[in-house]
Amino acid sequence: MQFKNKFYEEFSDYIFKHTGIHYAEANYYQLDARINKLMKFLETSDENDVLKAIQGGAVKDQRVHQMIVDLATNNETYFFRDPGVFNAIKSELVPQWLEKIDQGGRVSVWSCASSSGQEIYSIMMNIEEKRPGAIEKGFEFKATDISNSILEKAKAGVYSQLEAQRGLPILMLTKYFKQTDSSGWQIRENFPSKVNFSNFNLLTGSYPTGQFDLICCRNVLIYQKKENKAMVLEKLYQSLKPGGILLLGNTENTFGLNKDFVGQTIGGVAMFQKPLDENKGAA
Repeated sequence: MQFKNKFYEEFSDYIFKHTGIHYAEANYYQLDARINKLMKFLETSDENDVLKAIQGGAVKDQRVHQMIVDLATNNETYFFRDPGVFNAIKSELVPQWLEKIDQGGRVSVWSCASSSGQEIYSIMMNIEEKRPGAIEKGFEFKATDISNSILEKAKAGVYSQLEAQRGLPILMLTKYFKQTDSSGWQIRENFPSKVNFSNFNLLTGSYPTGQFDLICCRNVLIYQKKENKAMVLEKLYQSLKPGGILLLGNTENTFGLNKDFVGQTIGGVAMFQKPLDENKGAA
C-alpha cells in the first residue's frame, strides 16, 4: 500500500522524535511494511487512524508506542558479527581485563544497542575462551536497547537454529548452548544471569559517568543525524573510564563529531579510546 507524503512525514517524525532514527524522503518506502504491521495491529486501513494514534507525538496507548519503536529499529545482528572485531577483543582487550581483575580491579562492559543479545554474549564467550569461569568474578555486563520485545529475547537467551548458526562456530555452539525441545538453542543459564538488561534510549537516557572499560555502540550512529551523533558520542565518552574503549561499526567513526576520543588501531581494528590523561584527548 502506498501512502501520502504528508503521512510519511508525520510517521517518520514520530520515529525520529522517540528513537533518533532518521528516515529521509528517499527512504520512505522502507516504512511501508512497518506501517502495514501497525495498521493490522490497530485493525484499520485508514491513515487517519494511525495519525490519531500518534497525534502530538505522544500516544495514549503505550502498546502502540512500543510497537512503533520495535518496528522502527533494525535488529539485524548475529554472533561474532565482524569476526575481526571479536578477534581483537579476545586477543588484545580480554588479557588486559583479566590482568586488571587479578590485581583486584573490576571490568565493566556495555552493549548499548544490544538487540537480541548476540553481541554481549559473544564478548562473554571470548572471555570464557581465555579463562573458563572468568565471567563469574570481577566482570559486570550491561546490555540495553529501546525495544522491550527484543530485550526479552536477549534475556531468554534462546535462538533458532538459523540464528545459532550465523557466526557461531559449531564447537562453541555445543560448548556454550544446549538444544531446546523446539529445535532452538539456549545459552548457558549463567550468561543471561550475569547481564543487567534494561530499556535505554541513547538520546534521552541518563548516562552513567566513568563506569565502563568497553562500550559497544556498533551500527547505531549511521541512522542518526549529525547533531545527535555528536551528542551521543559525548555522553558515551563521559560514560567510559579513563583508558576505556568505544567500539563503533565498520563504517562509523568520531571524526568531525568529537575531538576528545583518540583513534587507535588495536588488533587491526579501529577503536576509539578515552585517554588516561583526558587533557591529551583535545590535542
